[in-house]
Amino acid sequence: MKRRDKLENGGIFKIFERKKKPQVGGEIPPKTIRHLERPVNLPFLKDMDEGKEQYGSAEDMEEKWGLSDKQAMLGGVKKRKFISLAIAIAAFVLLIVGVFYILPRVLPDLFKGTNIELFVEPVINLEYEDESFRVVKDSTVALMSEPDPSTTRIAEVLFNEPVKYVSSAKNGYCKIQTMDGLTGFVKESSLVADTNSIEPDIHQYKLIVSDPSKNVMTHASNGTLIKKVMMNTVLERRRLPGSASGR
Repeated sequence: MKRRDKLENGGIFKIFERKKKPQVGGEIPPKTIRHLERPVNLPFLKDMDEGKEQYGSAEDMEEKWGLSDKQAMLGGVKKRKFISLAIAIAAFVLLIVGVFYILPRVLPDLFKGTNIELFVEPVINLEYEDESFRVVKDSTVALMSEPDPSTTRIAEVLFNEPVKYVSSAKNGYCKIQTMDGLTGFVKESSLVADTNSIEPDIHQYKLIVSDPSKNVMTHASNGTLIKKVMMNTVLERRRLPGSASGR
């Protein structure tokens, strides 16, 4: 019984015993090397010379792949990329120039005389081409009975209103006739000879001021004041393409 107890106790303590590490300089068990019984034959190693450490012989790139010496070099590939990029940018610039600059100038001549509405030039009939017509450039001009500001005021002539020039007068005044048939004298500096702003065929829309006064601005928001016009002033708007400039 005592012997059996010793064996049992010895087996228990053996579990907790640490394995002794081999001492430095002691014998180290040799490690086994695993050899492949069936070596793997890889296709890209067929050209390998078993007697030398090399990976096949040099290939003729032109004969095998159809590549020249320049094409086989990496530097040539980069140069070709830059050339391709430059050609693409040049083609894009030419396309933009052709669409927005050349075509608008060439197409009207090519389709001139056709019935295509886009290229039909509008016929402009000028009603005020006579040299005697003038246009008022000030907001309002007093039509006086005599060439003197102290005389009787006949009427007010509004901005952009056509009048007929009759003759010059003294004190910087001139004699005019309105479209209503009124005759009188106004300051000659308040008139201009350019009648494009009142030609009906040059413009598509006609605006009549209905408020006591309106400011004509360069822009709809935060624009610069061009002219202050009064009630019943007639303004022409949106000139047709190819026509003379108007107000």
